[in-house]
Amino acid sequence: MKKILLLLLGFSGLTLTAQTIISVGYNPPATLVADAGNDTTICSGCSVTLNGASSGGTASFNYSWSPVTGLSNPSIANPVATPSVTTTYTLTVTDVNNCSSTSDITVAVGVVGIEENILNKLVLAPNPADESVLLDFKKPLTEEINYQLIAPDGKIVKRGSLLKTNTEHRLNVLSLNSGVYILKIKDSKSMISRQVIVKH
Repeated sequence: MKKILLLLLGFSGLTLTAQTIISVGYNPPATLVADAGNDTTICSGCSVTLNGASSGGTASFNYSWSPVTGLSNPSIANPVATPSVTTTYTLTVTDVNNCSSTSDITVAVGVVGIEENILNKLVLAPNPADESVLLDFKKPLTEEINYQLIAPDGKIVKRGSLLKTNTEHRLNVLSLNSGVYILKIKDSKSMISRQVIVKH
């Protein structure tokens, strides 16, 4: 806190008087800190949303990711990353006072969570789709999994679960607008993402 002292001088007849009037407190903004999120692992050909954030600093904030390879938009806080190889992304956040902070996240490309042989054989067909998309795992799942279908604006438009013994599931997309959707499939250990294209 900074203190500002004001000194007022005045004359009353032949007498000089002085008074200290005000002590003003000033609290500077908290230090800007960028947060790129936790390191994660995805399967080859899959996608993940980067959850960039910041604390402190002075609004408004600009976000910039590098490298831009595999990113849907490097100038927003939460781009979708689809790297073909393991990649470390650096998030730089800059506030209105031109203060900046950086943070890194590594997106490893490999096989995670759901059994490798099931993931490798997962088929989405048809894709693009007009009425429905078949999620075909080719063999029974080893555990119950959950899924979400996310619209281009980020809203969840469908969600559900697949039982341990299921081998396939048909996803109805007839009521959805044409566009590119993200299908997120999650088991007890991890989550994978695939693009689903709806075209009427």
